[in-house]
Amino acid sequence: MDYLKNVAIHEINLEAIDLYERDMATVVLVPSEDTDGKYYMSRTKIGVDYFADEAETSMKTAAQQQLQVETNNYTIQQMQAVNASAEQTAQADKMVESLKAEYQVLSDLLKNTLKDYDKDTINNYMSIVVSQQEKMESSDLKKVILATVGFAVLFCLLLTVFPYREQPAGNGKERKNAKNVKELKRKRAEHNSTEREEDTK
Repeated sequence: MDYLKNVAIHEINLEAIDLYERDMATVVLVPSEDTDGKYYMSRTKIGVDYFADEAETSMKTAAQQQLQVETNNYTIQQMQAVNASAEQTAQADKMVESLKAEYQVLSDLLKNTLKDYDKDTINNYMSIVVSQQEKMESSDLKKVILATVGFAVLFCLLLTVFPYREQPAGNGKERKNAKNVKELKRKRAEHNSTEREEDTK
């Protein structure tokens, strides 16, 4: 289908070229000057040029697709012409199994070779890195546990050594009245003391 499509595109572009006005080619020349200052007529691209380019491209693509179609048809014919006997089929299956076994042997050899190469080149570097990482993680965990225990002990000491002071009972007004009463008693005691001294004199 792709081949037929490109063939149709090629034919349509050829028809368009035939229908294009021939006189158009006489009016597309533009006076120009080259780098040396010499005068010449420059031809601009017109519709017929685009038709020709597309026709050429479609023909090249169609030729490639035609070759692919012929190759596929030949392969189909050869496969349809094959009429293998049971003995030939069994022999083919045996050859396939032999190839599989050889590939498995090669695969195992390749894996062992890679392991030996890694062992000789990295010198167990990966295992050392993993072991060191596990050691670091364990050390960090111990540090966190010790810090938590130390914080708990410090908190208990603060609660024991520095207990909360009891707040005086009553509101602010009551405390103020108590202070006034105490001051009044102090003044009365001073007054009584003064009176006793005067009586003594």
